[in-house]
Formats: sequence, C-alpha cells, structure tokens
Amino acid sequence: MHKLYTSALLLIAALLFSACASSVHIKALAPAAVPMPANLQSVATANRIIPESRRDKFFDVLEGAFTGEGLGVDRAGADECVNVVGRP
Repeated sequence: MHKLYTSALLLIAALLFSACASSVHIKALAPAAVPMPANLQSVATANRIIPESRRDKFFDVLEGAFTGEGLGVDRAGADECVNVVGRP
C-alpha cells in the first residue's frame, strides 16, 4: 500500500511540474537591421497601435484573452520603440 501511495504521489507531482514549463520568456537585445547614418539630424516616428474605435478596442481585448497577452502590452511596446529611437 505504501509503495502504491508513493508511486501515485510521484506521478501526480510529475504531471503537475510538467505543466510549469509550458513557455520560457527571454529578453535579448539585437542590433538594428539598418544602422542610422552619423549625419542624421531628426527622425519621425508614428505610433499606429492606438485603437480608433470601440470595436478595435474590443478586438484588442479579445486577442489578448486568446493569446495570453496582458492589457496595454501593445501600447507599452510601441511607446518604448518610439522612446528608444531618439537615444544614442
């Protein structure tokens, strides 16, 4: 009985811990695909991620629910891209 209990406990633990590593998130920096010339004086950026209508907002929330994406992640990413362009 003790051996059966131990085997069942190990099986349950293995099943539970196997679900813990469904995805791995890494943060990696990569150089720009196109280097900016040294004589560049100004850069214009356009943030096109902001939804224009209630319908667009609804589909953004729906997409986030299906993909596991957090609320406001698109906007935060776009804002960060706009901010990083001006840094040396």
